[in-house]
Amino acid sequence: MDKIKRTDIKRNTLAREIIRIDFYTVESFEEILENLEKYFKSKDYTFNQYNNYNINYELNDPEPLLTGSFMLKKNVEVIQNYEFVNKNNNKIVFNQNMLIFDKNDFNNYGGIEEYFELIIGALNVIKDITSIKLSRIGIRKINELILNDKKYIEKYFNNKYLADLSKITSDTKEVVYEYSFRPLYNDKDISLNKNIRILKGVYQTEDNDSSDAYSFVWDIDCYKRIYGEIDVSCIFDLCDSINSKIFEEYCDIIADDLYSLIIKEEGNEGILGGLKNGSN
Repeated sequence: MDKIKRTDIKRNTLAREIIRIDFYTVESFEEILENLEKYFKSKDYTFNQYNNYNINYELNDPEPLLTGSFMLKKNVEVIQNYEFVNKNNNKIVFNQNMLIFDKNDFNNYGGIEEYFELIIGALNVIKDITSIKLSRIGIRKINELILNDKKYIEKYFNNKYLADLSKITSDTKEVVYEYSFRPLYNDKDISLNKNIRILKGVYQTEDNDSSDAYSFVWDIDCYKRIYGEIDVSCIFDLCDSINSKIFEEYCDIIADDLYSLIIKEEGNEGILGGLKNGSN
């Protein structure tokens, strides 16, 4: 296919989007929290506090992450986390070592850039109170389509990522196929992980009719480790470059037939769910 531009996309396949900023333990935490609450309230986010809340916002970084007083692992369990939620159920999670944006509603989606600005605004609130030293910036995007026949898997996705689909029969249940690519860690470049899963299940319509269906999930996360100081004003461009890398990988996974659907506002042959209006 010709080189795809994000501006060409009229429909998206997103199921979840996460922006994660990791940093060394910040001081003056109570003052930061008070000012962040004011900042997010001005953006129409309401405040919640969680104790012993497991943050399951994994970025598949194979290396441990130093954040000052301890090492962070992939899934982080801490004593207190603070969550800000808006009417669209977009979430911000904050603690002494990270700031996370989490979105799972992509109908009429306008793009990720406004959330870069939201996060950068929060980092500026922190920076106005105390110094902040970042250790990693990452973005994860999970896409999903529900298909009514396995032939559409080959139609809509690059076959180099697919196993022998003839092994999928009427007796096949649950996980059909998994593909994972995790390149060697490179501290100078953006690191990438991509995972593909094909699940077989049952799709039920509003009329309570049901039939076999196939969920094709492609999950891409990219991150960059930060060594030394970085100016907050540089973060937008860095996030944008990470997002562009994710989009390149997205375009490599999809085939021409799916591309021809997402650049138009109509057409959904073989697709039961997952296709929404708005950019990817």
